[in-house]
Amino acid sequence: MRRLALSSLIFLSIGTFAAQDETKVVYETPDEVASADFIVPALQTGPNHTVSAVAVSDGFQNTYTVSSKYGEFPATGIADLKRRISEVDALAYLEAVSRADIFVAGLRDAGVETASAIAGVFTSPVKTVQGIPGGVERVFAGARRGFGLTKRLFQGKPDSDSIEPKDFRELNYLVGNSEREWAEELKTDPYTTNMKLRETVSSMSVVEFVGGLPVNIALPMGAGLAVGVLGDESEIYKQSAQALEIKNRACLDTLGVSAEDIDAFINADYLTPTTQTAFCNALSRLEGIDNANKLAAMFANNSSFEASDFLLETVNLLAWYNTEVEDVPAVAEIVIDDGLPYAITDEGTTLVMLPADNLLWTDVVESRMADIKTEEDKSIWVLGQASAIANQQLKKAGWMVMTTENSAALKALYQAETTKIEAEAETES
Repeated sequence: MRRLALSSLIFLSIGTFAAQDETKVVYETPDEVASADFIVPALQTGPNHTVSAVAVSDGFQNTYTVSSKYGEFPATGIADLKRRISEVDALAYLEAVSRADIFVAGLRDAGVETASAIAGVFTSPVKTVQGIPGGVERVFAGARRGFGLTKRLFQGKPDSDSIEPKDFRELNYLVGNSEREWAEELKTDPYTTNMKLRETVSSMSVVEFVGGLPVNIALPMGAGLAVGVLGDESEIYKQSAQALEIKNRACLDTLGVSAEDIDAFINADYLTPTTQTAFCNALSRLEGIDNANKLAAMFANNSSFEASDFLLETVNLLAWYNTEVEDVPAVAEIVIDDGLPYAITDEGTTLVMLPADNLLWTDVVESRMADIKTEEDKSIWVLGQASAIANQQLKKAGWMVMTTENSAALKALYQAETTKIEAEAETES
């Protein structure tokens, strides 16, 4: 009997260990991915750019490299990728404009004898604005968990082609009327972090617009993209940075944001007049929802423009759900704790919005999702793709996973600009 009992014990122990092994969570490690798995052909190559075949995942978004004759430009996430391609197309257009007789004549009228000074900006080194990598992970996980995992600070002194955030912010307040007019015609952001485009537009803005672009050259494919994938912030072209600040301060005050939080938001290192205006517009669509006025404070602590864009897209998604998605419970409250904000609906369900084009199952994701205290009804909406493992583990934890593959609303939102790009590419060909 003892031998049988011992055998049974051994069998049960082996079975227990086997069961534990089967249920052991295998985390995914962010690594290089094939760009073609996430972006349509019209984005991969164009008349003025090529996207690198390999992108780098951070577990939430991919960082692509847009190569062109004007330099290489990193782009984090699909929305940023579309912006960078649009900006490269704008550079190509501006180079063509700079050689046109009518533009050269305009330079002479402005007191510039030759176009050689303009020509130099197209071959100058690409400058970047300093920031701390890994900011997206920190936004998602919160400072308590995320910062220690993503503390990849700059080593040594910044290179000569980097710009301090404080200096970049001051440059935004020096953008003039003519520069905003050029940006409006090109449908690009006058306050973009693409310093090559900023320098080019600034150099060429000595020639004023008279009834539109100065030469009859068609804008290249992509240059007509909207500044914001999730909204239209056309007022950035009509008002100076100073005027936008006054407007945004008044907007935030009306929406119940505290004076202290308004100051921190306006003076944040990694926000531009464009992202601040886009946030105020999104917050207006969340007016009356509990704790929505506390969202502004989250932006002040971001450590990169990528992190600010990620958080802005999250807020935009919450506003989109609240105002445009039909036949769903309404948003009643925004929950803000140590990590990505989420919502509680009027039916008591939990709603997480995530602008992740490539969501992986990492220990950071597991930890954050476990920290969200919810009842049984909870859903996560992913504007992009979630890996098979992420899908499996989220569903196992009780989450309803909504992605572009099973949500018509998300798919339509995600493909809105992509469809436009493909149509333009077909017209070009």
